[in-house]
Amino acid sequence: MSYETKPICKILKVTDDDTGMYSCGDIEGSFNQKDLEEYLQSYGEKGKAQLLEKLAFLQYQVWDAWRNRPIHCPYVNSSANI
Repeated sequence: MSYETKPICKILKVTDDDTGMYSCGDIEGSFNQKDLEEYLQSYGEKGKAQLLEKLAFLQYQVWDAWRNRPIHCPYVNSSANI
């Protein structure tokens, strides 16, 4: 079973800041407006709900990664998660 995919958005991190406009670690991203509009037109309320659900999951992943990051604290074992 196979299927095709087509991106409707792009999220990138800045890894080089030669221009001075951005700093390393900045996040760049947006939806391709035309593709987003076509998607919502084609899939209606169900598509909107699926898109919002996926965005919520992506937000959860960010918070979960932040919560579980190792933090160095000189007063506790350095391998402890705080």
